[in-house]
Amino acid sequence: MNLYNLRYFVDTVRLQSMTKAAELNNLSRPAVSQAIQKLEQELDVKLLVHKRRALEFTTVGINLFKRSEPLLAQLDELKSDLKHSSGPMYGEFRIGSSRTLATLNLAPVISGLKNCSQM
Repeated sequence: MNLYNLRYFVDTVRLQSMTKAAELNNLSRPAVSQAIQKLEQELDVKLLVHKRRALEFTTVGINLFKRSEPLLAQLDELKSDLKHSSGPMYGEFRIGSSRTLATLNLAPVISGLKNCSQM
């Protein structure tokens, strides 16, 4: 199951609007609609019914929402925990400086960074 599609569905139910869910996730409204359609196809169920100027959620859709909201909250918490873990940092690191400042200051800065990474 695509978790993004599930998140867009949960946001649509919570906000009672595909337009607001699209804005929240920096997407277009048609993209949210397509994501929900893909989720419906994947699960082989109908999650919502389009009414004139309103959305109506099926019993299955409400059930999916109730069970998915805590799951997505746990995933967000897990992402946050992993992002803020105290393990060593990896990746590219760049320092921009003039040659004079780099000659005078770069060695102590790098030494300090090296000491921080060993803690």
